[in-house]
Order: sequence, then structure tokens, then C-alpha cells
Amino acid sequence: MEFKHLYDGCTDDEHLTKRVFGERALGGLADHHQFDKDIVRAVLGIAEPDSSAHNTVWQAVAFYNYIRHLLPNSSKRPTKEMFGDPEAWPAFREVLAALRPSPRCIRVFSKQVWDRGFPKFDRLDDEASAFVGCDADGAGWYRTGDFGFAFAVGLYHPSAWRRFGKGYLHWHPMIQKALDYAHLHSDRERL
Repeated sequence: MEFKHLYDGCTDDEHLTKRVFGERALGGLADHHQFDKDIVRAVLGIAEPDSSAHNTVWQAVAFYNYIRHLLPNSSKRPTKEMFGDPEAWPAFREVLAALRPSPRCIRVFSKQVWDRGFPKFDRLDDEASAFVGCDADGAGWYRTGDFGFAFAVGLYHPSAWRRFGKGYLHWHPMIQKALDYAHLHSDRERL
């Protein structure tokens, strides 16, 4: 996933994401960033989740930055080289192998990463996009380390939702349907 690293002006901490989201999952940061709030709202389908609900969501997911470079501010876009970083995809595969997600569902909250960074699916699934919804930007399966597959769906980054006039209530059904689809098909998606 793409997440621009903006945290107290820090741009040189290679463990920034792990530290920040670890603190948030444990309730250590009361002042959550808009990104965090939007993801939690969309996952739960509620306008103002309390701190307990927020922490529960971040404890139940693994957050990964596909763009592996720190950016100085939110107006800075990743470069073509960052999207094409030859280490990005192998590193993501390592994460899949280590985590073995269950349900086997990957939500990529960045159209740019989805379009420019992620390779083609290991297994296509023609019915998946229709099931999840028309605003989901493609869906399919990636191989995991345990001879299984994880369902993946590309969605817009939360910062783009307001530009399209579509808030968390628009995205919640697609996120839920992606989870449902992963649950329905994970057992049969084995080698």
C-alpha cells in the first residue's frame, strides 16, 4: 500500500510505519491521522468509531507500504523509479509468506500503486470485480507462501475519496464484499 510518511516531520526513520501503526493499534496515539480514520470508518461502516473500535481494526490488519521510500510531504508523489523498485514486489511476497493472511484478503488503498506497481495476478478471477463492485479497480489472486492464494482488490486511496465525493459509506460495501469473497473462495484457492 502507498502511505506517505508524514510523522512529526520525520523522513529518515526506516521503522516509521511499524512504530506509528503499532502505537495506533495499542491506543498510543489519540490524535489519529485522517488516513487512519477513513480506513476504520470504511472497514466498520460507521461515522465516528470510538478509540476501542479504532484500535481493534488496526490490531486485526497488517499494514504494509508498497512504496518503500520516505517522502518529505503530502504533496510529493512517488517517482516512476519508486513504483518500479525491483525490491518492492519480492519484499511484498515475503510479507505474504510470513503472514499468511486470513481471511486471505489484500486491500490495496492506492490506485497509483495498483496501476503502476503491482504485477499481474497469479490467478485471474473474472467474477471477482463484478462481485466486489464497479469502483473496485480490478480483483484477482496472488500466490502466498503456503501454496495458497490471497484475494486482492484495488481501491482508491482515502485521500482521493473526497475528490470523488464518495466517503466511507460508498467504500464500506466493497471492502465488506472483498472480505466475503475471500471467505467464500479461500478454501478452494489452493494449489
